Amino acid sequence: MWTGPSTGRGPFAVTNVLGTQRMLDAALRHGVRRFLQVSTDEVYGSTGRGGVDRGAAPGTEVALRGHQGRRRPARARLAHHVRARRGRHPLLNNFGPYQYPEKMVPRFVTTCSGTGASRCTADGSHVRDWVHVDDHCRGVASALERGRAGRSTTSAAACELSNRELTGRILRACGAGWEMVENVADRRGHDRRYALDISKSTAELGYAPRVGFDEGLLQTLTWYRANRSWWERLVGD
Repeated sequence: MWTGPSTGRGPFAVTNVLGTQRMLDAALRHGVRRFLQVSTDEVYGSTGRGGVDRGAAPGTEVALRGHQGRRRPARARLAHHVRARRGRHPLLNNFGPYQYPEKMVPRFVTTCSGTGASRCTADGSHVRDWVHVDDHCRGVASALERGRAGRSTTSAAACELSNRELTGRILRACGAGWEMVENVADRRGHDRRYALDISKSTAELGYAPRVGFDEGLLQTLTWYRANRSWWERLVGD
């Protein structure tokens, strides 16, 4: 258990590295036949300079790249731990109903519903690939059912949006304007673009995203509007 300060890399290292090691040890001790580690595209680092390099080739599961953020080194180490035990980790950046409201899509959706201003970095050029939670779950299930031991696979959607594009789509879906957005300074070491190639997952697992972004966003918006009592108490924490 982490007993140091709540800021810095300590909690990430303990949770991602030591926590994963304990899970692996427990799986070995209890004879678990298949261990699936679900991680994030962050472990592969940036694949370009955000909106500037949108056309750059997406990353693959071959190599773990350099990264400046405080979470990536710990997550990369847990990936190596899992690979050493012949595990696998689909990677994603997802959204959908029930997502904790601190995350970007639900945070923007809930703030557009009257809980304050949404925050976007000043230039809004950071790019992420957004996959709906149902497609994420299909990717995890396909890896469990058909994946090969020791292989990394990807649950992505080939839906790259800059933060500004994402914000604009959410504002339109909510019927809100840009006056709802507060521009803030970028955080230190924020990678500009994450993008992954799903061709291996498609070929080996038959995985393919089914939920388009606009369809998934409308579903998400509808769910949060119908469940204010669930997220309002969390926003107030």
